[in-house]
Amino acid sequence: PIADAGVNKTTISGYSIVVDGSRSTDADGGVVTYNWEQVLGADVSLSNPKSATPIFKTPVLHIGDLNQTFAFDLTVDDGFEISQPSRVFVTVEAPQNMIPFADAGADQRVVSGSTVVLNGGNSYDLNGQALRFQWQQLSGPLVDLSDESSVQPIFKAPDIDVGLSHQTLVFSLIVHDGLAASVADTIVITVEPANAPERPLADAGRDLMVDSNIVVELNGTRSQPQGDTP
Repeated sequence: PIADAGVNKTTISGYSIVVDGSRSTDADGGVVTYNWEQVLGADVSLSNPKSATPIFKTPVLHIGDLNQTFAFDLTVDDGFEISQPSRVFVTVEAPQNMIPFADAGADQRVVSGSTVVLNGGNSYDLNGQALRFQWQQLSGPLVDLSDESSVQPIFKAPDIDVGLSHQTLVFSLIVHDGLAASVADTIVITVEPANAPERPLADAGRDLMVDSNIVVELNGTRSQPQGDTP
């Protein structure tokens, strides 16, 4: 008889897989018995080593683990002779780590002296691993981030005198899943000067033409307090 253990296979971890010797042949009639034997890899349990198509469950591997290879020899018996062994290899691949994605949030326009919150909360990892955050200021007047490793660090926008131009600050965010770092994402913070206080609007009333020697009343009640009095 001629044993045929089937084609080599590659699979993922934690799944059941079949080794298939059903294409084994015997020129004199038929194969009577099958005999599978594991010859390589961590021990696994074949559902029935005497079956033409036994099943085994691949070990559970984790991200960062090495792939594992298993080998099984098959011999068949037609009741008179035993075949030469046929070998099949099964490679079990560990899950691949996917590079995480950093999201530094939408660009912001803020007022001088205000508190600014950066938000990397929309960053994500396709493998569901916990992320570490790393913020860095790339340009603009130097500010103090409350915590460069926080999801949402805060800082005070620099003071800009009224009449001066706006200032631009750029920050980058990189996230790390413990195995790989993301591509950096950036956010631009535009800081505008605070508005100057609005002066009150004085209204002394309409012009008057009066006779002499009479009491004249002036009326400023239509004045408007549109801002703080300087």
